[in-house]
Amino acid sequence: MLLNTNMMKAIDMPLSQSIDETYKKLKSMALAINKGKGIIILADMGSLLDFDKKLTSETGIKTKVVKNVSTPIALEMLRHVLYDMEDIDNVYEQAKFVEDNCNKIVVAKKKELAILSVCATGKGSSIIAKNILEELIDKYYADKIKIIPVDLENAKDVFKKMQDRYYILAVVGTIDPILPIPFFPINQLMQSEIQQVFFHLLDGNINGIFMLPENKANYTIFEIAKDLLEKYVKFINPKYAITKIRKFIEKIEYNPKNEEYVLDLMIHMGCMLDRCLSKIDIKYNNLDLYKEKEKLLFDKIIIALKDIEQDYNIKISDDEVAYIVKIITTKK
Repeated sequence: MLLNTNMMKAIDMPLSQSIDETYKKLKSMALAINKGKGIIILADMGSLLDFDKKLTSETGIKTKVVKNVSTPIALEMLRHVLYDMEDIDNVYEQAKFVEDNCNKIVVAKKKELAILSVCATGKGSSIIAKNILEELIDKYYADKIKIIPVDLENAKDVFKKMQDRYYILAVVGTIDPILPIPFFPINQLMQSEIQQVFFHLLDGNINGIFMLPENKANYTIFEIAKDLLEKYVKFINPKYAITKIRKFIEKIEYNPKNEEYVLDLMIHMGCMLDRCLSKIDIKYNNLDLYKEKEKLLFDKIIIALKDIEQDYNIKISDDEVAYIVKIITTKK
């Protein structure tokens, strides 16, 4: 549940159950779930550690055994499977669980801890997510955990590159980048129940399987955007800004299947207005090439922004427009 996958299955072995009965359960499950790349058995001790050879000889399924299993080791192993999806030999070697399964966890703990805050551009909701995280962890974790804003398009590459230096605990944002680590939506991270789960993760107290509590709040994405902006912008009235941004979205007929992208755009534009009023400039790399590539959409956005520019008596730069275009053209 923590890693949002059904690729790990559980088999209990009560003291009243024979080894043969347990093996038959394992064999039956292995035949049912095998996807052709093999199976890794996570076991704690005893006869369970010898099931791999028997299972392979009787079914032909390639099998590996990880010994002395614990919940952190199981999670670490599953992260490799979800992220790498390679042959089990590669996953097994990468995890370094051949002799001492605890080595990987010990090495990981020596790395600097980090959390990714993600949005479509890296200039909007990821900054708000970073602010929320800094407030949450300031008292107990400020010097222990680095918060890294990243744009959605590069999230997977950044995650992969930074694993050598950082032990990345979680990802926070409006849009789930689908990484093999827990994802916390920023609006839910304001809730005490979600924060409790979050702190359990930071503390390393993963002694059992848990999942995020159900989000029972029935807020619209417009209310969520307003609430988030109210706490973290300085120069705009979020309620008024969201009304204007909503009209802009209707004008350009932006209607992605995933509402998270609309939320991301609204938060980004709220931050953009705050930047414009405080005269903070941002730059878009290779702007001229991007304008040429997306010329029709670029012109459409510039026209649609006229009302907002007049209302706020500002000029929205082409660099800012480019980031809006980037959100709208990001894969949904």
